[in-house]
Amino acid sequence: MRLQMKKIRQISVDIDSEILSRFRETIYYKMGLRKGDFKMAVELAMLDYIQKHSKSKDSLDFVKQIKRTRTLDRHQT
Repeated sequence: MRLQMKKIRQISVDIDSEILSRFRETIYYKMGLRKGDFKMAVELAMLDYIQKHSKSKDSLDFVKQIKRTRTLDRHQT
């Protein structure tokens, strides 16, 4: 399986302010809210959703590979 995470897309969503506030607070306590932490947390939340709800083996393999890569990247910084 090839990883194709190089294309970056921007999304715009309206989110309940309390949910966003609690999400940012959680990121702060877990990661420290350094530059890029919010983006990473959103991506990980999306991957968790895919992992939980997808029935596609290809999607599940993709999630495992990306999470493994992200964990390795995080330990290097």
